[in-house]
Amino acid sequence: EGDQVLVGSGDNHLYQLGNQADAEAKVLATVQDWITNLSISESGEIAAGEVGGNLHMISNGMTATPVIKTFTSSSGVWSLCWNGTQELLVGSRKDGISRICLACASDT
Repeated sequence: EGDQVLVGSGDNHLYQLGNQADAEAKVLATVQDWITNLSISESGEIAAGEVGGNLHMISNGMTATPVIKTFTSSSGVWSLCWNGTQELLVGSRKDGISRICLACASDT
């Protein structure tokens, strides 16, 4: 939703807070390493990439019970770009660009 801010942090947390001066941060997810990149699809799916290579897909991120699915690559996640609502392009430090298709049977 447009009234929320997401912040990836070096303390291995993904925070969510309201877009107002006195908002309190809520931990949306705890991860294993620094979050290097965030991207949100038009449908609200959140992708959070770590410097160590994990990619976390967070569904229903704006609700009280988000669903988190984790993918792992052999090198750090440096860029994320949604191509529509069901396909995410992931740029990594050593492995080039990978594709994650949420509606497909397999990922490449």
